Amino acid sequence: MGDRGSVRYSRNSLAEPSPLVQTQPALTKRAQTHFPKWVLQLAHKINLKFCVAWNRSPLLVALTKKTANPSIVLQELLKRASGRAPSDLSILDDLSDLQLYRLYKSLKSYGALFDALEGYSKELLKDPELDGEQQRLFETLKSMGTDLGEIWIEVKKRLDDCGIQVKGERLPAIPEAIAQIRQILEITFEDLRDPTVDAVGRLMLNLQWVRTPPSADKAKRIEDFKQFTLDLITKGVINRTVLINYLEQALFAAGEKVVEFDPIFDALENVRQSERIRLVEPLLSALRLQDDGAVFRQDLYKALADIQDAGKAALPPRSFEDLWTVENAQQAANAIHDVSRQIGEGLDEQAFKAAVKDRLASPSSGFTAEGAQNFLNSSNRSQLFLRGYSRFLREAIDEYANDLSAR
Repeated sequence: MGDRGSVRYSRNSLAEPSPLVQTQPALTKRAQTHFPKWVLQLAHKINLKFCVAWNRSPLLVALTKKTANPSIVLQELLKRASGRAPSDLSILDDLSDLQLYRLYKSLKSYGALFDALEGYSKELLKDPELDGEQQRLFETLKSMGTDLGEIWIEVKKRLDDCGIQVKGERLPAIPEAIAQIRQILEITFEDLRDPTVDAVGRLMLNLQWVRTPPSADKAKRIEDFKQFTLDLITKGVINRTVLINYLEQALFAAGEKVVEFDPIFDALENVRQSERIRLVEPLLSALRLQDDGAVFRQDLYKALADIQDAGKAALPPRSFEDLWTVENAQQAANAIHDVSRQIGEGLDEQAFKAAVKDRLASPSSGFTAEGAQNFLNSSNRSQLFLRGYSRFLREAIDEYANDLSAR
């Protein structure tokens, strides 16, 4: 596998799916897939289920899996609601009549998903203090529920057009299934009490941790990804060892023979903290797909390509001068993480704080008592959860400002 600290691969291989990955050819004419009306009518009467091939839509694949997994369906709906996947009804255009009927049978059994999205969205709407990322979570869940409902209505309409009249009543939802989905949504809502947490990214991550009891390897991967995310959010650091380990496995599984990672980590080092979080989330999502045995290669390559593109056009990480003008906790956290990684590595707490105070004493830092007070107010400890060098940075600024005021 070569030197783990340096990874090389073709930029073109990131932009396009490998020829080794074959998909079902898209059907362009419904007439080619039209089954005699009596076949579908008979299937409907005897409640027959079919095994049929699907087009490229990950949402349709998730909806029609033999073993239902609401968390995977919710992930695909979330991608559509957040603009990471097309959200129109064109995913139904290439389906045969038989596939439409199979999709109808699958959707009919997803009552818990419909009920959980609709019920929890209505509850959030009643919250008078809903704002910020919690408001964004509400809007996202509402969009996901609307999307699923529109697909349900359109499938029934298209079946009606081909002569199959269905009742359109979903099967009763199992209370335990609703409770499991609601638990994910409620945990995400509580997470968003931290103003630095992104609604869409956190919901995606929480959905990815929901699984049947995992094997020892999968359990370790879940814990590694949780810790990786926690380090990124609270310390502003990217654990290279963890990311290289799982990226290497995924890229080799995708058919890459020579792998180098330096371009990826160089790009992540060049971008601001807010961009790092935005770019890393789809990468972790793709690695989770690979872990589940799903089609992951295209998502993985797109995530890696987006990181490289962002690194080339990135704004420089925030400097000391940017600390004094932050307006809220999220801006403060992002700026703290950017600045802390510019101080140095391998320092203990006292050495790191001394280095920070030396920089503050320089006119180039732009330090003023007024700016420091604004920064400390915006990065109030009750609103932020900082660890490592990021915590040391804030404490050093607090100590330095107090020392000056005491003189």
